[in-house]
Amino acid sequence: MEKGLIKTWLLNKKPRVYSIIVQSYFDKLSSLRTALFIEWLALELDLPIETINKSSISSALRRYRKRINNKEGTSQKISREKLREEFDTDIPDRISFQ
Repeated sequence: MEKGLIKTWLLNKKPRVYSIIVQSYFDKLSSLRTALFIEWLALELDLPIETINKSSISSALRRYRKRINNKEGTSQKISREKLREEFDTDIPDRISFQ
C-alpha cells in the first residue's frame, strides 16, 4: 500500500486504517514488538508517534491473526471430515479369531 495514502488516512482517522496497516506491514509487525513497530511506522510515514494509536494497532493485529487461524482451522476441519467419511465404522456380524 502506498505510504502517502496510509499517512493521509491516519491523519483523517479513516475507518479500517489500522487493519490496512497490519495487512500491509504484517511481516515487519511480526518481527518487532508493537511499541517498536509504532516508532518504525512513525519514522516511515514521517508522522508524530502520538498520531498512531497503539491499542488500535494491537486490536487490528489480533483480528488479522484470528482471521489467519480461522482459515487454517477451516482447512484442517475439512480434512478431518474427509477422514471420518473414509473410516469404516461397520461392525461385522462375526468375528473370527483364527
